[in-house]
Amino acid sequence: MTSDNSLFRAKNANQFESPDLTSQNIDKIAALFPNCVTEMRDENGKLKRAVNFEMLKQMLAPDVVDGDECYEFTWVGKKSAIVEANKPIRKTLRPCPDESKNWDTTENLYIEGDNLEVLKLLQEAYLGKVKMIYIDPPYNTGHDFIYADDFMRSQEEENEQMGMYDEEYDQKNLEEMVSNIKEDRTDLDLLFGCLPDWGLPLSLPYKSEQIDGCTVHTYNDGDLIACFDKNIPENVVKEIAKRKPLRAVFRDSSFADSPSKINVFEIFKLCMPEDANDISKRVRVI
Repeated sequence: MTSDNSLFRAKNANQFESPDLTSQNIDKIAALFPNCVTEMRDENGKLKRAVNFEMLKQMLAPDVVDGDECYEFTWVGKKSAIVEANKPIRKTLRPCPDESKNWDTTENLYIEGDNLEVLKLLQEAYLGKVKMIYIDPPYNTGHDFIYADDFMRSQEEENEQMGMYDEEYDQKNLEEMVSNIKEDRTDLDLLFGCLPDWGLPLSLPYKSEQIDGCTVHTYNDGDLIACFDKNIPENVVKEIAKRKPLRAVFRDSSFADSPSKINVFEIFKLCMPEDANDISKRVRVI
């Protein structure tokens, strides 16, 4: 056996090196928190990737984290903006077929709403599928553009927005609060409100049909089947379960009592014994 190193010289300089665990860990962090990975120069003056630990701490904290600022694109309130971006919201998307063009055939979507809130709603369904989001403020309109920065609201408007009341898919107010779904929500509102929660894109085909007087919605040939009618009979639940959808959704008021809702899960377990352990994850009552 010779000690000539040339016998082991590789075409690739790293071929006989052990894995660079630091680099691999940075790759993992970059996949989860790309804005926490930056560049710095090593002892030889060459650029290498590094983790901005102050930013990583901020991404994992629900409050503003104190720390030194570094040379980066920043502004006053950036840390607070990160905290706000990480907060969950209680909102949903509502479809507008009548205002849309070629609603049943096109996969192009026009979504109207606050940029941050819309992005939060879409993040699960489109995770890893969007390369870039370009947000262009409407400055080049050919007209004077005045940004409305007065967001003050009266207490009454705030209460309405938050769904709060004072001590006065009155008795009158109490009766209306029995259902957890707003009265003006349609089946389509509920269906498309469920899609981002399940991580489903919004542009796939769906159909609606009548089964024993109940309207049943099938999204993308069984990715999700939903029925939001009141007093859904057991045979309709059985028919939906027999189709073995990946996900199924009903509304809470579709059933008379808790035993009726429990029975839904039992029906699915009988019709889908191979997935009995995962039924609670695949069937939802909203």
